Amino acid sequence: MLALKSRFDGYKLTLPKEFIPNRIEEKYANILSKKRGFINSPIEFLNETIQAVNVLGFDGAAVMQQQSFRGEPDHKPNRIRQNAFLSPSTDHAYRSPNTILGLMDKTMQIKFKHTLGFLNYFMLFESFMYLFSRDTKSNELPKYIELELFDETGSRYSLVRFYDPIIDAMDMISFDNSKPTANSDFFNITLKYNNFEYISLNEDMEDSNGEVKY
Repeated sequence: MLALKSRFDGYKLTLPKEFIPNRIEEKYANILSKKRGFINSPIEFLNETIQAVNVLGFDGAAVMQQQSFRGEPDHKPNRIRQNAFLSPSTDHAYRSPNTILGLMDKTMQIKFKHTLGFLNYFMLFESFMYLFSRDTKSNELPKYIELELFDETGSRYSLVRFYDPIIDAMDMISFDNSKPTANSDFFNITLKYNNFEYISLNEDMEDSNGEVKY
């Protein structure tokens, strides 16, 4: 069952392998191998430095319009007309004519932890410069980002896929010799995406290897 307190539930945001182009992956794989750490894969290293993610907000699902005789109070025998609303018109809520996808703020904000001499920052920065110069139909562009959700037992119960992600913004990096430590331990990137898919997992949707069927 799901925990009543969210801190017992978990998530895992996974940036796809295509998020780091091959030529940049080779460069940083060599750097990581010299660090003699537990992770030598650049994309795995980048995913391990993710600290938080904000997704799936929406706004504008209701439209307010003034209508006559909406919300007028009942007239009791002891209530005279003058004690009613001064005007019989009042704002009334209607469902927006927009589509559900049109209501979504198709924005994803990811928070990373600076580590190994800002290695993950420049890995992302170089990847952005390379991918942004590619054609929009290039096969090198990432197809989707996956967010897995886990219950209190650590079992995956659903996932969300965000399609056609593009980095829209990235925090500046600040260097200041007047301070003994870095100004910030974290940095953020903002992405935009075109569509998303929420997949609720159950036994009928998974094969023996736990892979989702479509």
